[in-house]
Amino acid sequence: MICVASIGPGSPDYLTQACLEALTSGKKIVFRTSQHPVADWLEKKHVPFTSFDAMYETADDFDALYEQMAEALMEKSRKEDIVYAVPDPGCDVSVQKLVSKAADMTILPGVSLSSFYLSQLPAGSSAATSLLTYAACDFSLPYPDAPCLITEIFTRSLASDLKLVLSDCYPETSPVVFFSTEHDRCRTEQIPLYELDRQKQYDHLTALYLPALPFEARERFSFHDLMHIMRVLRSPDGCPWDRVQTHASLRPYLLEEAYEAAGAIDEEDMDHLADELGDVMLQVVFHAAIAEAAGDFNATDIATSICKKMMRRHPQIFGGAKDAVSWEELKKEERRYATVSDSLRDVSRALPALTRASKIFSRSGALSEPLDAWFREIINGTGMEDGDILLACVRSVCRNQPDPEAFLHRCIERLIGQYEWMEKQILSDGKSAESLTSQELHVYWQMVMKKMHD
Repeated sequence: MICVASIGPGSPDYLTQACLEALTSGKKIVFRTSQHPVADWLEKKHVPFTSFDAMYETADDFDALYEQMAEALMEKSRKEDIVYAVPDPGCDVSVQKLVSKAADMTILPGVSLSSFYLSQLPAGSSAATSLLTYAACDFSLPYPDAPCLITEIFTRSLASDLKLVLSDCYPETSPVVFFSTEHDRCRTEQIPLYELDRQKQYDHLTALYLPALPFEARERFSFHDLMHIMRVLRSPDGCPWDRVQTHASLRPYLLEEAYEAAGAIDEEDMDHLADELGDVMLQVVFHAAIAEAAGDFNATDIATSICKKMMRRHPQIFGGAKDAVSWEELKKEERRYATVSDSLRDVSRALPALTRASKIFSRSGALSEPLDAWFREIINGTGMEDGDILLACVRSVCRNQPDPEAFLHRCIERLIGQYEWMEKQILSDGKSAESLTSQELHVYWQMVMKKMHD
């Protein structure tokens, strides 16, 4: 049996009668950490106890640490009753691990860290609606919409890491409240966020209060904020143009923004790419808002779909499989292709024709062998259909180029450069292309080709 005792924010004066009796009952006491005034108090009374302090030095990450603590407690409790002392069971991850394992346990209530720290806030502060330990920030980051309390920032290094994380949401000059303990007393100080890792003392009772940040005061925004903006724009008092858009009317913009993002990648301009990816994200949010209004799906459905797909397609990481599996094989399994033709039909018709042809050739497998011979006859023959000749050329390119679409773009850029060089030569000779005969233009073209091969 495990009895979880809430030892509160510091002074033994905050212990409830039930917790006090548990700690002095003679049962084996285990502190999650002995860096707590109650541990010092028991030591003075010669009450024996152990702690998990050593685990903090060897664990790879917090999740593994608290998992290890829960396993150790369950193992100890099989031999004797345990009193497990933690500052606040309500937000303690190791206690949450015990609950998830259905451990035989009782949780004794006490003065929670949140109620104590919130009682120490400056006048006019709002109560925190979100309570996290530092360890929980690995999984659930605070968000500026509402006040938040983060506890157990027990080293300067953790404070520095937390500051970097929070600076992605909050301005570095944001006023925050820093809590620390000195001689069993809570010290409260209002500081700018950038000074979070410059304080005198850090331990397991160190905490941080983040007030809500008004939307208009933010310098950085998230996907959540973009969804909020879109809902405002599509509200009755929002933008008339945004309100009337449909999936079909936005289709051209989705393609256009994707191509512009691809162009920014080709330019290797990261600022431009971030801007263009924002436009792509807007399209996703726009479609999600339209679907949400119609009751079809929402942004969570979109995220759920892709998260499940990513986990399903990486079974060696999320599913316990030993070896990596081909994405194409997983797609076949997911979509239950009965034949190669089923796989070919599944290639989207909305893709650019060259990209679609490339994907089809890559999936056609053995079916492409007789096709290759026929295409060679087409390229070398005469009087063939234009479509057959074009398809044969595409097949030839697809065999040699990993990205035919990008290859064709490079060829087009080269052609534009050739035209540009030829036109400059014509103009430098005081002539215009329109005034030259076909034979004269051919001479200039030969000059271009000679220059390209020099």
